[in-house]
Amino acid sequence: DLDVCLGQSVVIAAHPRAEKGLLETCYPGRTIVYGETAKLIKAASLVVVSNPTTSLGMVATFRKPAVVIRVPELWDGSWRQMQAYIEALDLDVFDYRDIPSHWSPRGINEDAYTAFLDLTVKRKTSPDLPFWEIVRGDLTTDGP
Repeated sequence: DLDVCLGQSVVIAAHPRAEKGLLETCYPGRTIVYGETAKLIKAASLVVVSNPTTSLGMVATFRKPAVVIRVPELWDGSWRQMQAYIEALDLDVFDYRDIPSHWSPRGINEDAYTAFLDLTVKRKTSPDLPFWEIVRGDLTTDGP
């Protein structure tokens, strides 16, 4: 278990569309939090992901170390997308059946996180305006 390896308990941030109560049967004894993914990531010492998720943008934004736990059943249809995240953010990957007992998270790759944010979240050259103001500016002739 990752908990044992790290000496910390694992808290699960439920997917925003997850039905409350459903995950508790899948992860007995674990704390599952609904609707607070950003808050959990911001406070985390390590973020663990097992499938492609937009939460990795939050990982990069908050500069949190992350590790990918490979669960083949979850990756059947999304291997390429997950591999792209792993490479872009320079993340460690472990099979869920073979997590090293004495592993500890390494620091983040600042260059990789910055490049990821620039490519997927916000470019340095994009305006510092709310999203819909940018859209409005693109759709009108008078600009933002």
